[in-house]
Amino acid sequence: MKLDKQVSVWAWIGRVAPLSALLLIGLVLTTDLSTYKDYIIIAIAVGFGTTAFFWWWWVIYAVKSLVKLLDSNKQKFDSIVKELKNIRKDMRNL
Repeated sequence: MKLDKQVSVWAWIGRVAPLSALLLIGLVLTTDLSTYKDYIIIAIAVGFGTTAFFWWWWVIYAVKSLVKLLDSNKQKFDSIVKELKNIRKDMRNL
């Protein structure tokens, strides 16, 4: 596994694990766990919560990537428009 990918994985875990732990602690403290059914429900709730945390961070990074892509495309488009204006100007001068 490449170092960049390892760093990325640990960064995700560092963001999501504390939030998942807080969710688990909050659910355990606010409910009276007495049967296996209660434990299964808590596990499912923590699973959904953890998925939501991962999804939230993924969305933030996806939007960041899209903004970068749009910005670079806008810069390229501006450059093309400038070049076309220069070509049009040169054609008029001829």
